[in-house]
Amino acid sequence: MNESFLQKILTPIQEKIPTVPAPFVISIEGGSGTGKTTVARALQERLCCQVIHTDDFFLPPELRSKQRLSQPGGNVHYERLNEQVAEPLRCGKEIAYRVFSCHSMAYTEAIRFPLPAVLIIEGAYSAHPAIQDILSFRLFLDADFDQRIKRIEQRGDKEKLPRFLKEWIPMENRYFEFFSVRENSDLLLLNKEEE
Repeated sequence: MNESFLQKILTPIQEKIPTVPAPFVISIEGGSGTGKTTVARALQERLCCQVIHTDDFFLPPELRSKQRLSQPGGNVHYERLNEQVAEPLRCGKEIAYRVFSCHSMAYTEAIRFPLPAVLIIEGAYSAHPAIQDILSFRLFLDADFDQRIKRIEQRGDKEKLPRFLKEWIPMENRYFEFFSVRENSDLLLLNKEEE
C-alpha cells in the first residue's frame, strides 16, 4: 500500500487517539471492493491492534425474512455485533464471539481477546447505529465503480458478481444513504490504490 495514502489515514487517527479514553475504536466503512480489508490489515500492522470483520456477523438464514432484509443495514446481524462486541467494550470486558461463515452458513471458530486499547471494526455496516456510540473514528472508503468491480473479481468473487450488482451493492448504498454514513464519517477517502 502506498505510504502517502496510508499516512492520510494514520495521521488523523494518531492525533485523535490521545484525546479519547481507551478503547479507541475505528470503523472502516465503504462499499464492496473499496479496499476496506486491505486498509484494515495495513492499519493493524501499524497500530498493533485487533481487527473484527463485519462479515463474521453475516445474517444467518433463520433471520433472513423479507421484512428484515428490507431494513437499511438489516442484512448484518447487528444485534449480535452489539451484544458480543460493543457491549463488552462499553463495560470494559474481553471480547468473545463466534465467526459466522457465509460460505458454510454456519458458526465456525470462536474468537476471544482481552479489552484492547485500539480496535478496528472493518466492513460494510461497521458504523451501524446499533454500535455507533462505541466508535472513536469513522473512516469511509470509496473507489471508482469499475475499480471496485475489478477488485471483486480479483479476490475470487467473479461468479458472485451478479449478486453483488443486483443485491449486495444496492443494499449497502441504501444503508449508506439512509443513515448518512458518508456524511457522518471523520474521514472520507477515494481509494485509488492497486491491491
